[in-house]
Amino acid sequence: MADRNEQLIQKEKQKQAAIQTEQQLQTEVNRLKDPEYIGEIARSKYGLYKPEETPIIGDQK
Repeated sequence: MADRNEQLIQKEKQKQAAIQTEQQLQTEVNRLKDPEYIGEIARSKYGLYKPEETPIIGDQK
């Protein structure tokens, strides 16, 4: 009986972790629908800028 109870507790922990991961992924999906966020990613990760934008490059130490 104690073994089954421990298994149940572990499954509940796994379920909660999966729910949290799903919520984080859903938040990211919603953010990716925002053009401003997509632009931020394009600039920071890929160095892409709009033609009218002037990139500001800070001191890199």
